[in-house]
Amino acid sequence: MKYLFFLLFSTVCFSQLDNPVSWFFEVEKLDSNNYNLKIIAEIDDGWHIYSQYKDPDSFIRETSFYFEPNNDINFIQSDVKKIDSDLIKVFFKEEEPIKKYLEIQDEVARYFENEVVFTQQISLNKTINEIQGKLEFMACNDVQCLPPQIINIVFLLNSD
Repeated sequence: MKYLFFLLFSTVCFSQLDNPVSWFFEVEKLDSNNYNLKIIAEIDDGWHIYSQYKDPDSFIRETSFYFEPNNDINFIQSDVKKIDSDLIKVFFKEEEPIKKYLEIQDEVARYFENEVVFTQQISLNKTINEIQGKLEFMACNDVQCLPPQIINIVFLLNSD
């Protein structure tokens, strides 16, 4: 019986450590060709994720949003960095991050706790039903950093 309890308890604890961040994707239609994309991260207590902006010498993985280039999608008032011919990195607007020295990193980090919302306005040159991309992030607490994770992004634009 003790073994079963330990096994169940270990599984629950391990599962919580595997996914300290939950991601949600929302679309706000502004008019027929303009949308506001929202990416919401809900972060477990004691954990944080990083800003899109970091010290270039830092070992941490900043939160990043990647898309395939598409001439029919215009990212409004956003920095867009071409990674290669098949990928662009889009900098979404983000809330003001916490700026604090973190001993685990030995640097001042820019990060978010609890919840953060990233937003990006787009305009379309033609009707598109969805936008797909990838999101990369790294979650840390005061003791450890989990390996960077990449998850799929899907924004459904015309789901009326």
